[in-house]
Amino acid sequence: MLEHLGTQGDYWAFFRDFAEIYRVLKPGGTVHGITPNWHSPWLWNDPGHTRSIGFETLAFLDQQAYREQVGVTAMTDYRWLWKGDFRLIARKIENESNIWVLQKHPLPI
Repeated sequence: MLEHLGTQGDYWAFFRDFAEIYRVLKPGGTVHGITPNWHSPWLWNDPGHTRSIGFETLAFLDQQAYREQVGVTAMTDYRWLWKGDFRLIARKIENESNIWVLQKHPLPI
């Protein structure tokens, strides 16, 4: 259902939605998702889909990815807004879907 929330490019809604998921999970808790991948005709042809959430999108929820990529790649730095920390611990492409698992990591004090 995450591809039905917000709109593509609305980073405020994206981080707000994931902040709520982060808030309710215990440290080490996981969130499992299935979203259409780039090769799926349903990604943008489903009239209810308002955003794409690929594996690369999930990198914006990972503080380690920011440390590794900001200034090296074209990754935009949203650390001023995103304070949570999820790690992509499993990913699989099956048919036209991205199947993924994020794990909540506590931030260092």
